[in-house]
Amino acid sequence: MLPFAVQAARLVDRVRPRLEEYGDLERVAAFLRRLDEHGCGAQRQRASWSRRSRPADVVDDLVAATAGTGPVSPA
Repeated sequence: MLPFAVQAARLVDRVRPRLEEYGDLERVAAFLRRLDEHGCGAQRQRASWSRRSRPADVVDDLVAATAGTGPVSPA
């Protein structure tokens, strides 16, 4: 399986004309960069769980990330 960044780049290359046509290329590129840097929600939730195996930790991290007061990267 190819790394996420390679798959994402291939997808963007394939749909680039439409993204440019609708003015969404930079928005999509920025989203994919954030996803590559910080991981997806499932990765962040697994990281929260792995610290102490407490559901409250997962919820606390979700609240902090949503409020913009906490980390969004898997730790």
